[in-house]
Parts: sequence; structure tokens; C-alpha cells
Amino acid sequence: MAEMGYPVARRPSVGFVCTLAIWALAAAFVLWGALQPDLDRVWFLENELEQGIRARLDKRDRQMLEGCLARWPELAGDLLDGQPIGLLSAHRQGWLSVPAATVLRVAGSETRRIVHFDVELSPKALPLTIEIRGRGWQHAVQARQNGPLDVPLPRPPERAEVISVELEAAEKLDPRSAPGVRIAFPGAA
Repeated sequence: MAEMGYPVARRPSVGFVCTLAIWALAAAFVLWGALQPDLDRVWFLENELEQGIRARLDKRDRQMLEGCLARWPELAGDLLDGQPIGLLSAHRQGWLSVPAATVLRVAGSETRRIVHFDVELSPKALPLTIEIRGRGWQHAVQARQNGPLDVPLPRPPERAEVISVELEAAEKLDPRSAPGVRIAFPGAA
């Protein structure tokens, strides 16, 4: 073909192939380094929840947190400072700072099967619907008046559990103000 004036296709040299391979490996290494490790993401989520930057977990973050709790069972106790159940969401002595809450329950916390709510809202905001969801279960109760309300939890699962608490008042709660609901766990130290 070279006789007809067409250039002959040459194979790339070994040096060129090695250079391309090194650049590809470098790009893969940079991309891998840019990924946020799951435990690092858990730390950010915990801080965002505690500071009230985030009121609730989205589906992807909840799944990631549950996956980390399954891989590292001691993580739940570390997040709760050794308590069997507790709030991850922003609160002051249990009084919520946001209109939703994320609760974490350690596996085997058999004695912690009640969530206690104290409701202190304006009469226009009542009734208050409280929806509690965990892995494979859900409860919804209504507080028709201010005061205490106990909600039973099912038996704790074999591994740590993320529990979501959603508050819905008759009058829309201001997401920037404290909702007037306290969460406590009787028997927790």
C-alpha cells in the first residue's frame, strides 16, 4: 500500500502505551481519592443532624448509615456515647430543635422499648401526628392535647436500627423554630 502513496499504519510504541497506562492509573487514583469513605460520611451526617443543618436523612444516606452499622456493630454505641438508644438530631435536653428526628437504637437494647414524648404546642397546632418508622415497622399516633405520650417500640432487631420520627401538626410547624416536642427514652441512663 505504501507504493500507492498511502501511509503505512504503525503500531504505537511500548513507551507510548506505558505513558497512556500511567496517565490512566493516575486518573483512577485521583478519582478514588476523591470518593468520600462511608465512615467519613457518617461523621458528616452525625454533625449535620446534631447541628440542625439537616432535619432528616434521605433514602441514600439512611441506607449508607444502616450499611455502616451492619459492617461495624460497635459504631452505634460510639455514636451514642455508650447509650442503648438516643437522638442523633438537634435537641436541647431532648427538646427537638427541628420538626423531625433521627433516633439510633443499639442492637439488643431490650429494656428500651418505649419512646416518651412531651408535647407543648399552641392549641392551634393540635392535633400533632407523630409517625415513627424503623426497619420493617411503622407507628403513627396523634397527640390531641399537650402533655406526655408514650409510644411502644417493637423488639429491637439483631443489629443497630435507625428510627425516623416525623412530626405533622394541624398548623404547619416552622422549620426554623423548635417544634415544642421533647423525646425521652425511659430507662436510658
